[in-house]
Amino acid sequence: MAVDLISTPGGIFVRLGKNFWVVEKLIELQTDNPGGIKEEMEDIIDEYTAADVFMLAGLDTQILTTQINIGTPILGILRRAAEKTVIEMVNADTNKLPDRTLKTALLELIDQMDNTTDDVLVNGSITSTPTAKGANTGNGVIITAITKPMGPGAGDEWQNARQERIEVKCTVDAQERGTEGRESFVARAEPSISDIRHPDWPDKATASQGAGSGVSVGIRVTDPEENAQSGIARNLLHNSAFETFTVTDTPNNWVLNTGTAATDIFEEGTVVYRGSKSLELLGDGSLQHDLSQTLNTSGQTTGKIKPERKYLCFFRMSTVAAVSGTIRISVKDGSDSILDSGDAALATDLTGVSTGGTFDLLSFSFNSPLDQPSTVKLVIEATTAVSNGHRVYIDDLCLCEMVQVGGSSGTYMIITPGSTAFIRDDIIHVAIVNDHVGTMQQHFDRMFGMAAMGIQLPVDGTPTILENLIV
Repeated sequence: MAVDLISTPGGIFVRLGKNFWVVEKLIELQTDNPGGIKEEMEDIIDEYTAADVFMLAGLDTQILTTQINIGTPILGILRRAAEKTVIEMVNADTNKLPDRTLKTALLELIDQMDNTTDDVLVNGSITSTPTAKGANTGNGVIITAITKPMGPGAGDEWQNARQERIEVKCTVDAQERGTEGRESFVARAEPSISDIRHPDWPDKATASQGAGSGVSVGIRVTDPEENAQSGIARNLLHNSAFETFTVTDTPNNWVLNTGTAATDIFEEGTVVYRGSKSLELLGDGSLQHDLSQTLNTSGQTTGKIKPERKYLCFFRMSTVAAVSGTIRISVKDGSDSILDSGDAALATDLTGVSTGGTFDLLSFSFNSPLDQPSTVKLVIEATTAVSNGHRVYIDDLCLCEMVQVGGSSGTYMIITPGSTAFIRDDIIHVAIVNDHVGTMQQHFDRMFGMAAMGIQLPVDGTPTILENLIV
């Protein structure tokens, strides 16, 4: 059996659509559009001058309160009716809910929708864009990802992410304590609007403040020179900054699968991004370099990937002269399949590229699988051989779990170190954009608190459950 989704009458989305339509009428009544209560109250105020505004007896200060309270008599009833509809209809279908709670019922509904490929309208634009404040001393950057890493819809953007600007500010630098390249930051989101009666819910700006997720999260810069750490925002790899070569031209903790130390693979002490060394790959036009490091393995790295998490791999790459070839860095299982349906990889075409000895920052994010393979390894390889006599340099390679900010349905981020260290009060802003065009999704969030639970309905650009059910 399955929960009836769209039968008329009686389908769960048909019933909820009628409920949401009344909510929309309340929202329209709140607005400053013609016929809205704010517009009508402002029309009253416009009839008074500064000299006789006292006649309003405080009406001019009650607009927002009136907007909020206008739905109070009915909105609570609508919300309780919607919750009970979901719980009772899902329970009647399965007759096996372990507990008759809203979240359990919603998770079962979402799972059924995922199995039957039913979905609602996807939001058209959800982005997460970092911008460094111009006066910063440090030149590291923030890398973000705003897709869901787990469960049904893994890989979809977080549909209920709040539109806001998150301030990421350095609070402790190495001049005060600690290690350069591991500075402490705090990410502060805009204040949240938890009251669903508020006309600016969930994230519109008001005259006095922005509105967002209301979250404050501590973050430390992720240092590739830190080894074999499985904690959030820590480097899982060992010697991935390539600072240690106990045997000449052989990077410690790495297996050289294709290529020979001191012939094709070298330690480099001049062309470096940070620290004193980098990895050099010398091409001969035919050799396809291959180095790997296996996780959770003594002698390579004891760092371990956890299931259903968001991970980031970032690294710095440089070429002194124009070169050809393709360098791919990827996370693979023991059968050499790239994780996350092939998304755990970045292939960089070097054809005609010359960075002049400077280092470009490259990265990819991916979702770790629920069923972890017994072997997981980070691989550096030339999928197309580097041209004869040309050199590629890799430095500050890092694999780490990303930090989620902006609440349980918010963006993920990692702060990377730069060639110049951050100092206290350096700031990077992360702008989250969400157009909220998926009205059915937003009503579920309004009535059930989906964002706070970190769950969302399956989505598609051509959904099976149409917006016109809200009528």
